[in-house]
Amino acid sequence: EVVEKFVEGVSRGSNEEANNTEQNHTTRLSILARSYEQVDRICRMAEDGELIDEIIVDFLEVDGMKDAVARIREVDAVQAIVASPRVIKPGECGIWRTLLRLEPDGLLIRSAGLLHKMQSLGGEGATVNL
Repeated sequence: EVVEKFVEGVSRGSNEEANNTEQNHTTRLSILARSYEQVDRICRMAEDGELIDEIIVDFLEVDGMKDAVARIREVDAVQAIVASPRVIKPGECGIWRTLLRLEPDGLLIRSAGLLHKMQSLGGEGATVNL
């Protein structure tokens, strides 16, 4: 309900702004979701015409991320962004493979080590053997 009110306010403000200026400006909205239920609700809002550009999947565990990305893919014009863990623990250094196998539209990288790894793989647009 809080997200719905926020999105409604942003959409209303964007429409008023577009009506008051000569430029056709649209507010871009990214929403972070921490559960599949949130992802599903945000997708339904986008399907109902809310202006949502991307959903950031930020689950505590990797479990469920694949289903969340698949759900987002069902919605036209909404990108699936996957958030990496804030802290990568010993033994999780291969998390980058798991994240890339999800085939998201983008990654939210939150550690210097993972950023370095992604750059060493070739950065944006690189082809990586998983």
